[in-house]
Amino acid sequence: MTEVKKRRGAEPPQLESGTYTLPEAARRLGIGVTTIYDLNRRGEVPVPVLRIGKQHRIRKADLEAYLAGPVPSIVDSRTTVDR
Repeated sequence: MTEVKKRRGAEPPQLESGTYTLPEAARRLGIGVTTIYDLNRRGEVPVPVLRIGKQHRIRKADLEAYLAGPVPSIVDSRTTVDR
């Protein structure tokens, strides 16, 4: 069996596969890239932003949970049902 040697730095960090870049997150949110950078600068992005070196990343799970929002109730408590 042939052994494959990996070069140092050849693999991206594991964290990146589960994260969005700010431009990717902006697309998911339906806002412009400049807007998300401005929100990040002001600390107003609605989900935690990770800083990895010079990169800013957002966890996919955090953004998807935010986009899903609260689960609406199926029946409003004020609604009456006629039987």
